[in-house]
Order: sequence, then structure tokens, then C-alpha cells
Amino acid sequence: MLAEAARRVLPEGWVLLRNPSVNRDRKTVTVRCRLPDRAGEGDFALARERYREETGFELVLDPQGVPWLQAAHQNGPGTGQATAPRLEINQAFATVKAGLAAAGATVYRVGKKTGPDGEYIEVSFISPKVAERFRKQMEDLSSQTGWPLKPNPEPNQHEIKAIARSLIPAEWGFKREPAFFRERMAVRVSLTSPPNVNDPAWLEVVNRFAQLTGCTMEMG
Repeated sequence: MLAEAARRVLPEGWVLLRNPSVNRDRKTVTVRCRLPDRAGEGDFALARERYREETGFELVLDPQGVPWLQAAHQNGPGTGQATAPRLEINQAFATVKAGLAAAGATVYRVGKKTGPDGEYIEVSFISPKVAERFRKQMEDLSSQTGWPLKPNPEPNQHEIKAIARSLIPAEWGFKREPAFFRERMAVRVSLTSPPNVNDPAWLEVVNRFAQLTGCTMEMG
């Protein structure tokens, strides 16, 4: 079904050179195509959007034989700079959000920013440490959209503290609101009936908190 859908949404004149490659873990389907002379990134953007609507998977174009993608690919991973023609900004936002959601990321906001190197898309995760987990996906999406992508360097303190509150069992209770410490990316909780620091229930909360936020949890 996924391969057939890929064939169906490709722009007129685009010829598949091999069977689509399906990655169910990342929810992507990669196609290698021979393109007509006047083919452009905008043509594929429409196909990708239609494919996402039909299947929930992200359609990815193999850079081999595609000039605008080869230029970005040769630039190498980790540069943060995209050399492919840029998608219209709202299309780029939608592509970034869908691609990261497919990778399992929670994105709180995307926005266009201007820095010393020019315009880029800033992606807000719950924290920079969580953003680091999706570095490779950010690089891939930069190539797909033609926009440099950078994570928001500021953590979402409100959401981090809300998650801390949600994980603490009611029987432990709170003396006061959790406190966030930006310099060490930690939350301190003051509890009315604190568990032992080696209690498996406490360790489970600490580990789950780190998984969700990239931050550490302390008692104090």
C-alpha cells in the first residue's frame, strides 16, 4: 500500500528507478526518481504533502540524480545550512512539524528567526537536551525544506515543572511549587512525605522525568 501510494502521488513525468524503500520505524518512504528537465522542489513538496495526508508517512526523495538535493547532501551533516531551494515558509513549518512528529518528537513551536547568518527556522522542544536527540532528523529536514534549522536554546520551564508535578504521587505531596534551575537543567521538588532516594518508586519518577524533559529531578 505504501509503495503504491508513492507511485500514485509522484508528479507527472517523474519516473521511479527502483521500488520505494519503507522505514516503518521512522515512518518514511524513500523514492529514487528520474526527473523531467523542469522539475523543481515545489513539485515534490505537493506530492509529499498529499502522501502524508493519505498514509501518515513522510515521503523522502533520494538525493541521487537530484541537483538541488545533491548540493545540500554534499554540504555534509551538522552544518545547519541548507542549500536546496527553500519551501514557502508555511509549507516548511508543516514539513518540519510532521517530520519531527513522525520521529517521536514533541514540538511546542516553530518560527522564522533572523541571526548573523541570515534567516532560519527555530524549533522549540521542551529543552535543548531533548532537541539534541533529534539532531539527525533536523539535518534531514533542513535538506528537505531548504531552510537552516536550529533548536530553541531556552527550555520550556513551565512545561518542565508541569511534568514534574504530574509524575509525583499524591501521597508524597508538595510543600511548595517545583523550582527550576536553568544553569544545571534541574528541577527541585520539596515533598511533605518524601521517599528514600533509593526507593524504586522515586527512581522510576526520576528516570521518567529525564526521559520526558532531558532534565534531572532533585529532592530538597
